[in-house]
Amino acid sequence: MQRWPSMLDNFETYKDDYTSVAEYCREYFEEQNINFEEDKNYRTIRIKVRDRLITYEGEELQLPNKIKKNVANLRQSVSENSLPTPTIIYEKNHIRFAFEMTPYALIYSYTGKIPTDWGNSQKSDIFVKRIDRHWYHITPKDK
Repeated sequence: MQRWPSMLDNFETYKDDYTSVAEYCREYFEEQNINFEEDKNYRTIRIKVRDRLITYEGEELQLPNKIKKNVANLRQSVSENSLPTPTIIYEKNHIRFAFEMTPYALIYSYTGKIPTDWGNSQKSDIFVKRIDRHWYHITPKDK
C-alpha cells in the first residue's frame, strides 16, 4: 500500500488494541442511551496523552486493566508514527480515531460496511481504503 500523508503505518501490529478500545467505547456509549437526534450524531472521547486514561466530558472512565494496556499500546502506535494521540469520536455506525492537525483518520465500522457519514465531510470529498472487515483508513481527496 502506498503511504498516505500522516498514515498509521503500524496499524496491523496494534489492530487488536484499537479494536478493544473501539469496542469498549461503543459498549460504554450504548449503555448511556445516547439520543443522536439531540446530540449532533456523535460524541467525543479524548484520550489523555500522559496517562492510560480515557475521559469523557471531563470524567475519567473506570477502565479495566486490559483496556488501560490497550490505550497505552495505542499511544505507542501513534508515537512510532509521529502522530498526535487521537480523539475518539463515537458516531451512529462507527468509531472514528481522528488525529488532530492531520487529514488522516481510522474508522471502525460496527457492521463492516463502508462508512458514509463522518463529521462534516461528504463521501465525495473523502478517500476511503478498507484495511480489513471492520477497519478503514480515510483521508481527504486532493482538491
